[in-house]
Amino acid sequence: MTSMDYYTCIKSFHILVQEGNFAKAAEYLKVQQSTVSKRIQWLEQEVNFKLLERTTRELVLTEKGKLFLEESKELITRWYNLLKSLDGEANIGSGSIYMAASSAIADFTITDTVHKFLQKYPTICINYSVRNEFLNLSKESLDLYITNLYIPTSKLIIREELIAMNAQIVATPEFLARNKIPETLIDLGKYNCISHQHAKDPSIWRFTNGDSIKIQSNLSHNNFGNIIKAVKANLGFALIPTLYIQKELLNGELCIILPDHVSHEFKIYAYYIASKHRKDVVSMFLNFLRQQLSII
Repeated sequence: MTSMDYYTCIKSFHILVQEGNFAKAAEYLKVQQSTVSKRIQWLEQEVNFKLLERTTRELVLTEKGKLFLEESKELITRWYNLLKSLDGEANIGSGSIYMAASSAIADFTITDTVHKFLQKYPTICINYSVRNEFLNLSKESLDLYITNLYIPTSKLIIREELIAMNAQIVATPEFLARNKIPETLIDLGKYNCISHQHAKDPSIWRFTNGDSIKIQSNLSHNNFGNIIKAVKANLGFALIPTLYIQKELLNGELCIILPDHVSHEFKIYAYYIASKHRKDVVSMFLNFLRQQLSII
């Protein structure tokens, strides 16, 4: 068999685990049940160990099968992306994407990116919703969920980091006029700061140059929209991704202090079912989104 058969057989293994039995896996893959069985048998021969224990009632992963399932997720994704990058986008003219995004990033970038993507690829259909709760992707029939939250995943969900956003310390001109502008992080420690509840450690701001500071804060929020409002209300300083405050920085509503201190604490992630990466249009959209995020 060729290396492409490795991809097909490993993908079939992932689908089999996802669906729970050979009949459903065959229906999902649109092949005969015997074909799925042969692919799994060939794969077990190649790796030289059993992936599954087959009983009359259920399929049970062996210990090595569990490890193989986990370790092969990234491998199969990379192989797929390589094939598609070599094949190019020329052969992809239509398709559909069922996706959702958290409100924290939808209004700032994802919604605009969806519109730009459809302007470039008008024959593709996107069913797009804004949802704040992490969804059961399979149950909701979603191809993709995009959020700024790091969420622990199950074995069959892939979490892909799209970008580490550049975050900087900001305040209003009015607040700075009433207080001495901090020239160091030590100076900043004398003032109130607004923290983000979903940061790795809300009480500590870390920067790419290795510096960090333990802030004093009397207010924390779980989304940047409310943090921006708090800063505009002159309640203190905040560490905010510049992606979210481009307009405020341009019109002078907010000012950056200590510009050499940039944080990558806040990121944007894509979540999708391991088997779903086979959809060409989803891969196209993620590549397009990465390009848009890189130029913001």
